[in-house]
Amino acid sequence: TQFRDPERHLDLLYPDGCTVLHLDSDHTEALLGSEARRIADYLEEASARALTLPPDFDPRASSEGLALRRRAHSARIGLRSRRFGAPGQPLRVHARVTNTSSVAWHAPGDGLTLCARWLNLDGHERTQRSADAPLPRPVAPGETVTVELSVPFPDKRLPMILMVDMVDDGLNWFHWVGSRPAYRMVWPDPFRRRNGSASGQR
Repeated sequence: TQFRDPERHLDLLYPDGCTVLHLDSDHTEALLGSEARRIADYLEEASARALTLPPDFDPRASSEGLALRRRAHSARIGLRSRRFGAPGQPLRVHARVTNTSSVAWHAPGDGLTLCARWLNLDGHERTQRSADAPLPRPVAPGETVTVELSVPFPDKRLPMILMVDMVDDGLNWFHWVGSRPAYRMVWPDPFRRRNGSASGQR
């Protein structure tokens, strides 16, 4: 999924409360299978309850809280790694992450992580979240920290684009609100087999 903890910021997104429906099925089963009736019944009941809003309901509370949180969603990321990856094997990535916002990042433990995903050459996502790592310490505006990721290279003998971005878990990938992620082209190692061993070529 996009997030490790999708429910982390529900109190911020829905300050007047919400209910989470957990389904033990995949998307197809949930929409077309046995879970579909359960979802439909729940939505019907929830819609009926929503017709009567509490007298103190203020829709601005959520938008103001989100705006304050999103002020922190700006970073500059530099990457260093090998240009070749062995299919199915981890690629070690060193990232320098600078807080370019006006808000301190109170990491670790604040839901802010550095995340990596693989893109096909046409820009489509091959993986949603291949690896992640927390920031090692709080980062003030303008400060830089170094983070290391171990990113499994896809089990395909094709060149891939590695994208690395900051994520506020359960809320945003930073590039969703205008920050620029880091990209790096990685090629499959022609001298490595799928198990990561040398092919014997010299």
